[in-house]
Amino acid sequence: MLQAESLTRSTNVSAPKHADFAVETAAAKKELEERGYAHVQGACTAADVKTINGILEKLWRKRAGFNEGNFYDLVSDDDEGDKPMKFPQIINPNESAPELRKTAYFKRIEAMAKELLGPEARFSFDHALRKAPLDGPMTPWHQDVAFRDPSIEYRELSFWMALQPTTMENGCMRFIPGSHKVGLLEHRPFQNNPKIHVLECCGQFDEDSAEYVPLKSGDLTIHTGLTLHGAGPNVSKGYRAGYVIVFELPPRPLATGAVSPWLAHRETTRQMRARRWRSNRLNVAVRAWRYVRRNELTSLSTWHNLASRVLERSGMIKRRAG
Repeated sequence: MLQAESLTRSTNVSAPKHADFAVETAAAKKELEERGYAHVQGACTAADVKTINGILEKLWRKRAGFNEGNFYDLVSDDDEGDKPMKFPQIINPNESAPELRKTAYFKRIEAMAKELLGPEARFSFDHALRKAPLDGPMTPWHQDVAFRDPSIEYRELSFWMALQPTTMENGCMRFIPGSHKVGLLEHRPFQNNPKIHVLECCGQFDEDSAEYVPLKSGDLTIHTGLTLHGAGPNVSKGYRAGYVIVFELPPRPLATGAVSPWLAHRETTRQMRARRWRSNRLNVAVRAWRYVRRNELTSLSTWHNLASRVLERSGMIKRRAG
């Protein structure tokens, strides 16, 4: 969980040569500390927006990652087969399209993350979201860390970039300012349905204090894992899409035995697909290679240790005692 004091500034980061980079980063740091979110205009060039949109469009069409549980409908309790999805999401699209991490936009976000979190900040994951036209559902109020292991402290920032203008009509982002300072609130499965992936916050907060943030194409918002946020429905005639990159500091265990009871009895079709895929030993090498590529590992000993852990978790070798 990212606390205000986790936001640091490093003078050793090699930032992109952008005239307003230092000013934008300093302003974003202040907004994040005070409000839990920040708005950065023109973060992605029109050329990179076009490139990213083109890459993601191919992934949307082929439902990239569906069998392994990385492509799913956030608000449906049954997204099996070829059913149309109202609010599909792709987790880690970079695994299907590594070129997403080679754009100038990604490099700029990486530099900004290291300025905001510190030089140890590392890429965690990315995801893409797309709301269907006319009846794309609302995104319920939630905190990102509500989806995560409650025994771990996550210090992360999400960079949410608009792939077209986002408005009140098509469901722009909205935030509860200062919510990152109150800790993790109570959540539950959306509509109290444990088969739906997305969670909704049912703790105490003032929805009337919400601030809506319309974005131009290429603008972004940044928020912490504890910032309460959501978005309205898409009632426009076009898709509303966003691309999110998450950077984090190395997670660390919490001293207290925190629990998230809303995670205990969830059973989504996405989870079932993911378990089937991971239980197939033929996919062990795929998982190992993706981990290596994501973390840019080059040490031979690191490769060996990683392979041992993956094989142990898959039951292909026995864990050594001691």
